[in-house]
Formats: sequence, C-alpha cells, structure tokens
Amino acid sequence: WRSIQYWQAAVPENTPVDVELGRSYNTGNRVSMKFGDYLDYLSKVTEQEEKDTEQLDQQEEVAYLAQNELFAEVRNDIPTPHFCSDGSFNVGEGKLYHSMLWLGPRGTVSPLHYDPLDNLLMQIVGNKRVLLYP
Repeated sequence: WRSIQYWQAAVPENTPVDVELGRSYNTGNRVSMKFGDYLDYLSKVTEQEEKDTEQLDQQEEVAYLAQNELFAEVRNDIPTPHFCSDGSFNVGEGKLYHSMLWLGPRGTVSPLHYDPLDNLLMQIVGNKRVLLYP
C-alpha cells in the first residue's frame, strides 16, 4: 500500500473521495474530488518531502483523505479479523459496520475525539501516536 502506483492500478482514478483540508481533519473544510487527483497531490507532497523536510513541516494546508469507505477493489488486501464478525467475542455485536480508509501525508493529525462504535486501528504505512483515555 506504500506505492502510489499500486493505488493507481487498483482503484479507478475517477472514484469520488472526500478530503479534509487543513492541518488536521475535522476542521469542517471537506471537499470532494477524484481519487486520481488526490494521488497526484500525494505524489507531489512525497516528492517535496524528499527534497525539503522543513518546508513540508511549515505547510499549513494538508489534504487528508479521511473517513472514506474502504474501496471494494482493495478490500481483500486485508482480511477482516475473525473477532470482528463473531458475536461470541462480544465486539461490535458481531457485526462489521464499516471498513474505513484514511490516507494522508506525513504530519497529518487526527484530533482528540470519541468514537461511538468499537474500532480496530490498522496502521499499514508510517506511524501514528495514539492516546487512549479510560
């Protein structure tokens, strides 16, 4: 999933996606665009990151593909853990409600929030700092 070329081959470029604009998602500035256009943006940001890390850190507006349903074309890439669909584990009532996808450049931030449904976070590329509160 690290390769933008993989995404270009797997998901049609005209697939609509919703993107948050700002330094973190949930800023209220959400726009729709084609997935191919978003991949072009990620390519440019990645190129810039390789050239000048400091300038990237100073970027004010980041485009973060947040809270989009996982594309059907890549759903089989990651098997759903058995406990997500087996009611005997008492997780999510044994129902898988959504498989969501977030894609963003380095430095993208998810603000403090509460999710009403049980979640399983799978970080495929990069790293994420997660703080859990009781």
